[in-house]
Amino acid sequence: EVRKTLFFKRDNHWTPQGAELAAQLLAEELRKSEVFKGIARKEFVTHKEGVHHKIGSLNQAFGKICGNGYANEYFTRVLTEPKEESSELFGDVASPDVVLVGTSFSSAQYNFDGFIKQYAQIDVDNRSVTGGGFHSAMLQYLGSQDFQEHPPKILVWEVNSYYDLAMAI
Repeated sequence: EVRKTLFFKRDNHWTPQGAELAAQLLAEELRKSEVFKGIARKEFVTHKEGVHHKIGSLNQAFGKICGNGYANEYFTRVLTEPKEESSELFGDVASPDVVLVGTSFSSAQYNFDGFIKQYAQIDVDNRSVTGGGFHSAMLQYLGSQDFQEHPPKILVWEVNSYYDLAMAI
């Protein structure tokens, strides 16, 4: 059995494997929702994009404080795409019924939105903001014209475990 590393050793972010596990668990929960059952299904496939390195926030801190650091960590970056070409390529494309707002954990390098697409078989509009804390993406999206004119059926809010949601009140 291959051991899956869910988080980087010297960074607080999850690895793509961690994002994949979180998306699998989210897809299981979404399937229990009556609202989810009314959302159109679409097949997605995830493929390897290449090997990338993660410097890591702790490694950066070690470099600043001590003048040296640890070796970078390497991971396989993946990309999720629709399984078949869309017939909506030149027509009106409806806004996805599911919107993801979140932090850097939902950035492209971890493919969280792609794994949600793959495991839940739905299209997802990723409105996450890197470096904006737990609330920036949500505030930006809720104040957007897109939300006002086409609110999603499901809004997924990715929040890191180290944030205190009481701060949002």
